[in-house]
Amino acid sequence: MPVRLLHTADWHVGKRLHGVSRDDEHRAVLAEIADLATRHEVDAVVVAGDLFDQPNPSAEASTLVHEGLLALREAAGRLVVVTGNHDSPRRWLAVDGLLRAAGIDLIAEVRPPEDGGRVTIQGRDGSECDLIGLPWIFERRLARTATALGIRPADDYREGMRGVLAHLCAAQRDPGVPQVLVGHAHLGEAEVGPDARLLPAGGSHAIPAGVFPESLSYVALGHIHTPQRLAGAAVPTHYAGSPLQLDFGEAGESKSVRLVDVEPGRPAAVRELGLTAGRPLTRLHGTLDELEEQQAHADHDCWLGVTVRCTRAEPGLADRAREICPRAIAIDIDPLERPVPDRRSRPSLRGLGPRALFRQYLIDARGAEGPPEADLDLFEEVLSDVEHDDGAADGVAGVQLELAHPEDATGTR
Repeated sequence: MPVRLLHTADWHVGKRLHGVSRDDEHRAVLAEIADLATRHEVDAVVVAGDLFDQPNPSAEASTLVHEGLLALREAAGRLVVVTGNHDSPRRWLAVDGLLRAAGIDLIAEVRPPEDGGRVTIQGRDGSECDLIGLPWIFERRLARTATALGIRPADDYREGMRGVLAHLCAAQRDPGVPQVLVGHAHLGEAEVGPDARLLPAGGSHAIPAGVFPESLSYVALGHIHTPQRLAGAAVPTHYAGSPLQLDFGEAGESKSVRLVDVEPGRPAAVRELGLTAGRPLTRLHGTLDELEEQQAHADHDCWLGVTVRCTRAEPGLADRAREICPRAIAIDIDPLERPVPDRRSRPSLRGLGPRALFRQYLIDARGAEGPPEADLDLFEEVLSDVEHDDGAADGVAGVQLELAHPEDATGTR
């Protein structure tokens, strides 16, 4: 009888959609995942990173995630959590003892398999499966990770990751026990969606699908929000994807988890289980008359992102669009005639401090009047952490990238 796993990832609890809380939707979808784990009698649930949307989550987000983990632990025999680039390893390690007391296994940093980097799962008939954890590794920490594992660091990120993976998977506890890798990583061949843009971190951290050793039975990944199998991998390799459509770049995507049966001597058998909780996201694009017709046919329980097409931007267009589409939470104007920006009017950056510089950067990136003060407060908090603790820099790239890009720029988060 195979060991049965349920693979999920990229919850991003705490993420707001144009200022709108998704907490109720996250609570519903985590309950749906727990119900699937119960109905399919899984031996373990694996969460492949990015449980939180920010390294410094709110109290509400923390409560929601912890309650979700406890429900999943109750539904399954075991629960294994691997951290992603949006998760703070230090924060997770601070509650490691509590998690283990609750029967939850945490892999928040890359460790040798024999020293906390491996979790053995036992099936209902006594069969076993070894899970190897691969938390997100920032490029600047790759050499330190290799040294901690006792292998030679590589200058190239791809080769360095190849060495780390080979080392983690070579220390097989028992040749007769199948191995599954649970990791948070960016595979260069992954499909990120037609409306998605790769964040800068994605390009520098991309690795090939062929990097995973053939000794593995399954690779359970997080980081890419579009659920998919990587055809170029030598072993079954899947992104579970995000359980909700997290922003309008994911509008129309079907969301799911993976049910995985693992047994010795053969590739894992993988089945996709669809998720239905949460409101769908819908994008409308057209003139005011066209929008009126489109919204009449849209799902009445969806969130709308509206782009108004017009000859030129005029005062009051957004208000008129909001009257036509009362469910819209994001309204953009797409004029055919665009004013040419006067670069001479750009304010001087000379003498500005980090907060003011970052504020101007976000204005340039978003084309908005200015970022929320909470974003700037978070930036200063992270900057302060980095100045006083080098280890805190792991969360900086994810935080800055998340703040610097519009909500439609998704796919890799």
